[in-house]
Amino acid sequence: MALQAPAADANLKNLLHGRLAQRWMEDSIITLQGRIDGGSGAHLQDGGHAVGDVLGQLPEGRWDDLVREFLLA
Repeated sequence: MALQAPAADANLKNLLHGRLAQRWMEDSIITLQGRIDGGSGAHLQDGGHAVGDVLGQLPEGRWDDLVREFLLA
């Protein structure tokens, strides 16, 4: 992934760190998992297989929504 950061110095001051960053990541994972089709079958923790195409698991047209939500685009 390539990112453009025109105000990198200012933005670096706003990065989360420590427990706050860990909590944000855990919440984001839960949110993302909730956005992926729950009917996709078994997952690794319950004997399933790794999914190579996350986009293919999303309901139709949801990719743009995910980009806006998770990448603030």
